[in-house]
Amino acid sequence: MKCTLVGFDDYSLVFYVISVLRSCRKVGEGVYSEVFMYKNSQGKAIVLKVIPIEGDKFVNGEYQKKFEEILSEIIITSELSKLKNGQDYRTGGFVDLVNVKCVQGCYPEHLIDLWELYRDNHGTDNDHPEIFEHDQLYIVLELGNGGQDLEAFTFKNALESYSAFIQVALSLAVAEQKFEFEHRDLHWGNILLSHTDDKEVEFVFNGELIAIPSHGVRVTIIDYTLSRMVYAGECQYNDLSQDEELFSASGDYQFDIYRLMRNQVNNQWEKYDPFNNVLWLHYMIDKLINGARYRLKQSKKHRDAIQDMMQLRDELLEFKSASEYAQLLK
Repeated sequence: MKCTLVGFDDYSLVFYVISVLRSCRKVGEGVYSEVFMYKNSQGKAIVLKVIPIEGDKFVNGEYQKKFEEILSEIIITSELSKLKNGQDYRTGGFVDLVNVKCVQGCYPEHLIDLWELYRDNHGTDNDHPEIFEHDQLYIVLELGNGGQDLEAFTFKNALESYSAFIQVALSLAVAEQKFEFEHRDLHWGNILLSHTDDKEVEFVFNGELIAIPSHGVRVTIIDYTLSRMVYAGECQYNDLSQDEELFSASGDYQFDIYRLMRNQVNNQWEKYDPFNNVLWLHYMIDKLINGARYRLKQSKKHRDAIQDMMQLRDELLEFKSASEYAQLLK
C-alpha cells in the first residue's frame, strides 16, 4: 500500500495526469467524500474516492476527518481486499483496493466541472468543492469498479437477488472469522452488483471451499467508514458514541439498524458483536423482497425464490452471526 504526497491541481498532477482527468466522471458522493471514475491505460474502470482531511473547514456539515481517523478505513479496505487471495478464508466480495494516495491543493477545475454536472443532473447534498484552498489535504482511494448499487440494479428474477444475498452473507462470514469484522453501514448503496459469466462464486470458509450458483450476478461490498475489525492485534473502528445525527434519522429500516446496533454494543463501539452483521443481512433481505427491481416478476422461479427469502427473513434474526448462518451453506 502506497501513500504519496503530490500536488492535486491542474499544474502538478504527478499521478492524475490531464488525460486521465479528462476521462473522469462523477458517479456518487458520501458525507465525507466525492466519488469519480476513469478508465486506466488497460481500459479498466477505476473508482477514485476523494476524502478531504485535516482541514479546519466544515465539509457537508461535518468536521473533516483527521489522518488517524481515516487510517482505520484505509487498513480495513486494504485487508479486506487481500481476502481475494486468502488461504483458509477467501472471498472476492470486498472492493479491490488498487492504491492509496495523499494529495494536496485546490480541486482540479475539470473535476469541479464534473461535480457541477452531477449536481445539475442528479442533485447533491454536498458542499461545492471550490471551498477547498491550496493547502487542503486529501486521501484518494483508488478502487476497483464493482458495478451498480443495489438500489439502482435491475435483477432478472429473485434467483439472482437470492444469490447476491448469499454472496454478501458468506463474505461477511469470512471477514468475521478472519478479522472480527463488522460492516456497520451495509445499506443498499454500499452493495454493488455486476453481471458475470461465471456459473459459480467460490469462497473458502474455515479452510473449506464453498461454491454457490452465481445466477449471473456478482456482489462487491464497499465503504468501510463505520466498520470495525481487528488487525495485527489492534482494533480498527469508528467511535460513533457522539454521532447524534446518525441515530436520530427516521423513515427507513436502515435508520432503525443504527439504533439496534447501538443497543447491541451498549454504545461502546470497540466491542465486537457479529449480530450487527445479521441485522444488516436482515435489512438486505427485506430490501430484496420489498424494494429491489425485477424484470420477470411473474415467473415461477421468481415467485419461489421470493417465498424462500421471505421464510429466511422470518428466521434470520435467530442467528448470532453471519458465520453461524454460513454453516448452513457448507
